[in-house]
Amino acid sequence: MKIALFVAGDKNIFFPAVVALSSIDKSNPGVFDLYICFDGNDLTAEMQEVLDYYNIRFIPKRDLEAFGSIENLPLMKEGKWPLEIFLNWVLPKFFGAAGYRISIKADYDILGTAPYDISEIDPGEKILSGLTFDVNFEKEGVSKELLGSWEQRGIYRKGVRSYINAGFVVFNNKLYSEFDFYNKLKDVFVEVVNECPGVKLAEQVAAAIVLSSVGVKEVPASYNQRVLWGSFVDEKLLPDIKNIHYITSSKPWRPFDRKLVPYFVKNRQAIIFSYRAIWLAKASENPWFDKFCTEQPLTLEQILGLNIIVCHRYNLRMVELEKELVEAKKNQSGDHPNDAAKTALLELEQANKRILQLEAALGRKVLENEMLKETLDASAKI
Repeated sequence: MKIALFVAGDKNIFFPAVVALSSIDKSNPGVFDLYICFDGNDLTAEMQEVLDYYNIRFIPKRDLEAFGSIENLPLMKEGKWPLEIFLNWVLPKFFGAAGYRISIKADYDILGTAPYDISEIDPGEKILSGLTFDVNFEKEGVSKELLGSWEQRGIYRKGVRSYINAGFVVFNNKLYSEFDFYNKLKDVFVEVVNECPGVKLAEQVAAAIVLSSVGVKEVPASYNQRVLWGSFVDEKLLPDIKNIHYITSSKPWRPFDRKLVPYFVKNRQAIIFSYRAIWLAKASENPWFDKFCTEQPLTLEQILGLNIIVCHRYNLRMVELEKELVEAKKNQSGDHPNDAAKTALLELEQANKRILQLEAALGRKVLENEMLKETLDASAKI
């Protein structure tokens, strides 16, 4: 039997979700049954035409009521996401009942770029698999008292790497249903929002707490390549990426705002703009592209122009860093170097270490050009 691949949310996800599903399917022909889920009252005749063209099946959210309710859940503090995102956690039960062993949740802002190796992502005897991270829940805003309460109730197991990015998650539908994951997730989520209102991404925090008691199978980062960082690139200049995940509000289908360039450069994340062109190029293959998207694919000249803007900003940033370094050295040479100077020197030393790590990972000789070093350091994450 094929694998159920789905995207769920509200009607606003429609076109990017179609791009996500169709791009993954194109890279993996014959592997998936495609599904999209939102409120059936919002489905138009034109939307249905698009879905039929790509053989994407529509699931109205009312069909999930027997498997789990999203009613009366609080919204997350960011105010960015509707309650319908929780449909993603109900659907594995739906697909399990339909006979699917595995289902995959993809966010609407995913773009599939290469074939999958299912053995790499199959959760096996785990409830689910995903891209995991080490997270200190207290630093995320969860109170020590609440963590202790969860431990006493057997909900939370300290020291387990269970925090996942929910953009790409693979479910063992049977084990997921037997564990009653969704209802446990809801209970913990409500506690997080009500007792620790400062917590960001409360959905993912709640999922991590519940998963800590059973563990997670980790998937390679290439299946959830987030656009703030780079990946390894082979000798043919092909990146090791299966899916591009367009996190942040700077989506490629929205107008380009060049005022954002200095911000992303300063945070060493300006590589985000390099991912823009490929989404627009792939999405434009959809016959309804001009209907649903106001942007257009970038020409080679525009791609060059975008790279010039980013590189120019990096040049300016390097001048700023050079000035900071000179000032820091002056302050350090005094009898009592101030905290700002010590901090600046520490950051520069850490940056140099990351450059050396990058060079070693890529198997290259030490680079002589300091500008190239800075660019590599800003556009790749080891």
